[in-house]
Amino acid sequence: MEPPEAHVLLIEDNSGDADLVRLRLVEGRPQVRVECVSRLSDALAFLAKETPSLVLLDLNLPDSRGADTFRKIREMAPDVPVVILSGQEDEGLAVKALHQGVQDYLVKGDMSSKQ
Repeated sequence: MEPPEAHVLLIEDNSGDADLVRLRLVEGRPQVRVECVSRLSDALAFLAKETPSLVLLDLNLPDSRGADTFRKIREMAPDVPVVILSGQEDEGLAVKALHQGVQDYLVKGDMSSKQ
């Protein structure tokens, strides 16, 4: 019996970062489906139609910045786990996000398939 397909919504406006994250997610796991959008508005429209297994979220998007980005995702999909992807290590923001319900906070440059 094959494991069920995981469905990940990646919200990332940098196409290079999005490609790297997508590659890491599907390495050795062909049952992972990754949908990528580059704007919060596109993510909210996606969440209105589908419920992914996980949201990977860059907080700084062309149409939203910081903690408001996360709050809007949580309002639209309160039961979906959210992991923040950040280009900078900000321990204060990470702690604040974890207190607000984020499952994890990852720094993009520190990601590998071993994590």
